[in-house]
Amino acid sequence: MNLMETPLAELVSNPNYSETEVTIAENFLNDLIKLKVLCEAIVDGIEIHNCFPMFIVPKAGQPG
Repeated sequence: MNLMETPLAELVSNPNYSETEVTIAENFLNDLIKLKVLCEAIVDGIEIHNCFPMFIVPKAGQPG
């Protein structure tokens, strides 16, 4: 994923996850919502849906 380019506005299918993986991810996201780390993004009445890196890990030699 190139974070310097605007992503295409298209739907991409999610990988097939097991029921356990979905439950873990759902619980994790619900915790982030309760902590107000994540929230709905609505701009001018339009809901924003996009993917983003949840965690960013610095890399040796990478500026910033």
